[in-house]
Amino acid sequence: MRRNGASILLLVALALTLVLSGCKPAQPEELVIRYATDHSATQASAYAELDVLAPKLEELIPNAKVQIYQASSLYKPIESLNQLAAGNLEMTAVDSDGAGWDPWCNIFAQPMVLTTVGAHMEYKNSSVAKAIEARMLPKGIRILGWMVESMLGGIGSTSRLLTVNDIKGKKLRISAALTQGPMVSAWGGSPVTMAWGDVPSALQTGVVDGVITSVGGFKNVKDLSPYYTVFGMGGVFTDFYMCAVSDKWWNTLSTENQGKIKQAFDYWLDEFYKMQYAEDMLGYAQYGTTDSSKPGIYIATAAEVAPLKAAVGTAIVDALVKELGADARPLIEAFNTEGAALVAKYPTGTHPVEKINPDDYKAILRVS
Repeated sequence: MRRNGASILLLVALALTLVLSGCKPAQPEELVIRYATDHSATQASAYAELDVLAPKLEELIPNAKVQIYQASSLYKPIESLNQLAAGNLEMTAVDSDGAGWDPWCNIFAQPMVLTTVGAHMEYKNSSVAKAIEARMLPKGIRILGWMVESMLGGIGSTSRLLTVNDIKGKKLRISAALTQGPMVSAWGGSPVTMAWGDVPSALQTGVVDGVITSVGGFKNVKDLSPYYTVFGMGGVFTDFYMCAVSDKWWNTLSTENQGKIKQAFDYWLDEFYKMQYAEDMLGYAQYGTTDSSKPGIYIATAAEVAPLKAAVGTAIVDALVKELGADARPLIEAFNTEGAALVAKYPTGTHPVEKINPDDYKAILRVS
């Protein structure tokens, strides 16, 4: 068959188009990463997730689309772990609320142990943290790092609760029954477990006399519980969060993307530690007092804390061993012995995080 010149040119152009389109690199499929947590929108942790973690992941992995779900808007903590294990969720951060999924999560919530900033910051390198990571991995939970919420956890109330006698007979809202419960009971108080959303009305109606919470939590209810007492760093709770990914999902990723996610986590958590310390210090600068008779955040002296710690004695360890079994005792005790070693190694004022200027973090913390 004869072809004219125009037909030949058209065929050549079509062939060239097909060749060139075949050489064009395929665009990578969008990598959706959903991150679920119970952090509320006004916490340093929440700001770090939105302003540090999500942007860093999308910077390192250009085809990633990160979706942050806070305040348990996607899943509550235990369901987050269930979905992570099943491969139906990519990332989460869960604290000792995870004890409902694995009771051993209570071990890293023991109060009155990590009493300095440095001890909190370096828990991530402890044998206890590594043991929890190893325990969770076969269950489908790959822990890539640890967050620590407010180190200035305290008791907010309508009056100053500074001694065992002050606390005796008081009803106090707690958030970790197995660790805070025995502590409050040892002081003669009545521990009450309730959701944070129920706290304001409970304080107003006298259902509870006080609330164990963070500096951020205190700021939200300071009109109802203006006296906030801190029994030293980690004095009434230790609030570590397991920052984890689904191991099933992780194993579908390229080695390159796995490395980038780990890089993003390391960067995010390093920034978060500074933000959390800054939030605590800015809160104290705004509401702190050195006069225990006045409302505000009062940090008890070592002499004032000693009788409270003595009253607790081994109550928390005993409760944990009773609930978790004798097999858990070595790790429960290791948290205490390693914690004491970390406190000795990092006394107050010696950790690099304590060298930052909290004012530098006002913008990201939305503090005016």
